[in-house]
Amino acid sequence: MAKGRHDPVLLPEDVGAAVSDYLLKDRPECSTRSVFITMSVPYRGFQSSSTVRSIFHYAVQRTGLPIRGGTHLLRHSLATGMLRNGAPLEDIGQILRHSSPDSTRIYAKVDFQSLRPMAPQWPGDSL
Repeated sequence: MAKGRHDPVLLPEDVGAAVSDYLLKDRPECSTRSVFITMSVPYRGFQSSSTVRSIFHYAVQRTGLPIRGGTHLLRHSLATGMLRNGAPLEDIGQILRHSSPDSTRIYAKVDFQSLRPMAPQWPGDSL
C-alpha cells in the first residue's frame, strides 16, 4: 500500500468471519495493531510489501505448479474472476482501488466470451 494511503474496504461476510476467526484463535497475542504478523518472536507486522511477495512465492513453489508471476497475479485473477461472474467494471475498479476507469478496462480484453457478441461477424462467415 502506498505510504499515507488508507482506503477502507468492505469485506464480504465470509472473509470477515475468517479474519475474525484468525484473530481470536490463531494469531499469537502481541501488542501490535497489525492484523497479519510474523509467526516467530518477536511478533510484529510485516515490514514491507516484499514480505507478502516472499510468502506468495514460497506458497507457489510448494504447490509444484508451473505458475509464473508475482502477487499481481492475485489481483489479476480476482479481477478476471469477478468479470466472468458478471461484476461491472466499476465494481472491479473499486475493489482494486483503481483511481482511473482506464486502469480497470484492461481486464475487459481478457474476457473473450463476453466480448464475442460485440464483435462484428466476419464477412462470409456463418455463426
